[in-house]
Amino acid sequence: MQVLHRGKAKTLTRRQWRWIKRRQAVEPVIGHLKDDCRLRRCRLKGAQGDALHVLGCAAGYNLRWLLRWIAFLRAWMRAMGWSSLSAVPLSPTALGA
Repeated sequence: MQVLHRGKAKTLTRRQWRWIKRRQAVEPVIGHLKDDCRLRRCRLKGAQGDALHVLGCAAGYNLRWLLRWIAFLRAWMRAMGWSSLSAVPLSPTALGA
């Protein structure tokens, strides 16, 4: 195992530097999961329980992200004058399938 940190920037290879950048992008997401999704406390037993807890938190995070995107899309559609979704064809034959 190797400890990488920015203090050793002059001796890091390009691959190690990319790894640090990737880690810096992921750490805020993990912090939000710990605070918002109660990732700090796991009441499930064992390693399998820990894995299930993490998967549940990640799924919740992704669903919240998806709901924010849908809300944005809906607001954009209203701003464009599409007040209802009835103008969008829902049947497979109308889509050309």
